[in-house]
Amino acid sequence: MKKTIGIIATAGLLMACSQAPVEIAPVEKASIQEPTPLTIEQQLRAQATHWKGVPYRLGGNNNQGIDCSALMVKVFDDVFNYALPRTSELQADIGQEVSRQQLLPGDLVLFKTSSLQRHIGVYIGKEEFLHASTRQGVIISSLENSYWAENYWMAKRLPLSPASPIQSPTVK
Repeated sequence: MKKTIGIIATAGLLMACSQAPVEIAPVEKASIQEPTPLTIEQQLRAQATHWKGVPYRLGGNNNQGIDCSALMVKVFDDVFNYALPRTSELQADIGQEVSRQQLLPGDLVLFKTSSLQRHIGVYIGKEEFLHASTRQGVIISSLENSYWAENYWMAKRLPLSPASPIQSPTVK
């Protein structure tokens, strides 16, 4: 009996293995759309909302008080995953200078507010930039404001990686 069951089982396996393979039609992959990313401008405006009302504090780097260069460190880390140096002097030394007419959201904008003082912000589009104002804390200001227009120094576009969103003003 055991021998008969063994023969039947072996014959069954041999028959199953000798049959022509069943063709399975390829399954078409579903088209998965990436979610539409926020534009850099939208992300920077969201940062402005997040930091709005935080007072200026020289040397500060949190929501209790922050200075202009520390705000840039935080914003560039959050939006671009990019580590900026801590001071506006060092931040001014990196990147490629671009003209004011070539500004794109994400470019650093720098100002000479006195012979020794420098101020920095990030351009967000529509002639506006995000920065930590010594008088008003974190705000969005216009480059067309007479104070900022008179003290405008230069703008820098940073050398971010090829996968970085700064290469296009509409992706992240």
